[in-house]
Amino acid sequence: YAASDWVCLGGTQVDGDTVTVGLGETVSCTITNDDVPPALATIVVAKATDPAGGTGFTFSGDAAGTIDDGQTITVTDLAPGTYTSTETVPAGWDLAAISCDDTDSSGDTGTATATFVVAAGETVTCTFTNVERGSIVIEKTAVGGDDTFDFFSNPALPGTTAGDFSLTTSGGSASQTFDVPSGIYGVQ
Repeated sequence: YAASDWVCLGGTQVDGDTVTVGLGETVSCTITNDDVPPALATIVVAKATDPAGGTGFTFSGDAAGTIDDGQTITVTDLAPGTYTSTETVPAGWDLAAISCDDTDSSGDTGTATATFVVAAGETVTCTFTNVERGSIVIEKTAVGGDDTFDFFSNPALPGTTAGDFSLTTSGGSASQTFDVPSGIYGVQ
């Protein structure tokens, strides 16, 4: 049931459900209940990628499914409350941001989770934005024999120990590919 506001005859109605009764005064208050079901809420997970066109992003939790860039997962008919959706960030992508269109809801890129806090009748959208990783290929050519060559990267390339890594040539050459977030890298 949905309750209406109090309506009081006599006394002084201070606010919604508070009334002041004077000495010898009779106050009659009426509240009407209506059998209209409460308004339900909706949550929406939206996907954005940079560059555009990313595919195959999987979500679990209250808003679950797999969507591509520009698509959404919509869950309707929810009671007011708190709901979550977590992205499994695919290889080759970084979760750059989660932005929600109201101040009660939030996103945490560290856990890849959006927390929706919805009121009756409210629709809240949280947008997950992923940035595709690039790659750096380090190639070494040795003339006159094979050997192991040490390198240093700054900032550290993924999979290296504090930026240090080695390549061992075979047949005069060696290479290694690193998937990296966008940025500026130096290799020596």
